[in-house]
Amino acid sequence: DRRRGWRHRGRHTMPTITIKTSGLFTEETKCALLNEIASSVALTAEVPREYVTIILLDGLTCFSGGAVASPDKPMAYIKMLTLKEQLDPHQRVKLAADLGDILAARGISTAGQQVSFQEVDDQHMAIKGELLNPPAVVSRGRRETVIAGRVVDDEQLKRLRIGVVALSVVSSVLLCR
Repeated sequence: DRRRGWRHRGRHTMPTITIKTSGLFTEETKCALLNEIASSVALTAEVPREYVTIILLDGLTCFSGGAVASPDKPMAYIKMLTLKEQLDPHQRVKLAADLGDILAARGISTAGQQVSFQEVDDQHMAIKGELLNPPAVVSRGRRETVIAGRVVDDEQLKRLRIGVVALSVVSSVLLCR
């Protein structure tokens, strides 16, 4: 399923959009812009709107095509970060066009825009302090595993398993009484 990345191990993952622009927006315009982008991304990418993260940096000095962007011709660089295979090619085309139209409606011509899509492997994305797919760690010849954010080696893992089995047996005995 191409949408597997949006829901990873029971948790939603989010597309993160960073917009860097020489355009300068009022607070009211920023709110409207961010809300419109969040709704567009959520609809096209088929994710809950509350999982869309947007970072807007406006009023920056930008240089492109041999010239510094002027106030009457602002430019923008838009980057969307997702997990691998979260977006299919049609979704990327639609999102690039939608983002371009939304920014153009606020004075940033599509000729002054650049959109890039960056995909990362789930071993390189953490949400709420936890890697989405923590790797097994090998150190000093011993294999280690990450459990609940802590690294445990094979010996500790074995003791944990014995403890879980013992707890299970005790629970069963108590329940049978």
